[in-house]
Amino acid sequence: MRHVLFCVLIGFISIQSAIGTSLAQPSETAAVQAHIDAAASFYESDELDAAKDELDAALRIQKKTPVALYWRGMIALKSGKPRDAEREFLKAARMDRKLAAPHKGLGDAYRVMKNRRMDALESYKEALKRDPTYVEAMYSLATLYMAVSTRSTAPLGFLTPLYVSRGRKALERTLELDPNHPRANHDLGMLYEVGLKNVEKAIPYYVKQVEVNPSHTPTIDRLGRSYFKTGKFGEGIVTFNELIRTHPEMKVTAQPIVAMPELCPATPCCH
Repeated sequence: MRHVLFCVLIGFISIQSAIGTSLAQPSETAAVQAHIDAAASFYESDELDAAKDELDAALRIQKKTPVALYWRGMIALKSGKPRDAEREFLKAARMDRKLAAPHKGLGDAYRVMKNRRMDALESYKEALKRDPTYVEAMYSLATLYMAVSTRSTAPLGFLTPLYVSRGRKALERTLELDPNHPRANHDLGMLYEVGLKNVEKAIPYYVKQVEVNPSHTPTIDRLGRSYFKTGKFGEGIVTFNELIRTHPEMKVTAQPIVAMPELCPATPCCH
């Protein structure tokens, strides 16, 4: 009888303990998330010491918090310490094997280390295995493919066309995931114009980039030059006038291009 009572008592204590833990978890989780959110905000404003303090506070509440370790890695990377960042990202990845962000972080760390670009490619792919809709991992993969596609950095010259093709597909996928991505339209236009020598295919991507970011001067310049290279002067003037009407803030930047004698013959539409 005593044994039965003892077992009941132990069971009751275990249940109470479990209830206590479950009741504590929501408030703990909220506190941890608040510290992580604050850390991310400080990180964006380059207040890295304050961001570290917030992450330390989160880890004191909940030691096993992979997202906090991820942000510690991001801070190390921003501080120019890619090897420290690698350690934090690896710890975060081991702690939660389903989390995509640490693998993207590893890719960012490896691409700035000497002779680690292939490791960076694999890390971005690992991130995308865990989250195929991870836009910035896809964009990072695309830009790294383009970086290794040049003959000076590709491990074997004959692989260059393969990397160009993969870079193009990754940029296209980036734009499928986010048509208004702040850089991908420009990069895909550059790939067609410079990498594949197809200026006509570049033009729509440059137009879209200007629509997304009317103050992006390099794209405005390349768009003007693309119309000049293809001899599509009239189309260029119409497009620029439409863009300026929709985005008046780009008028100052675009005006010298619109006024180019090569692009704009002496016709009323230019004035």
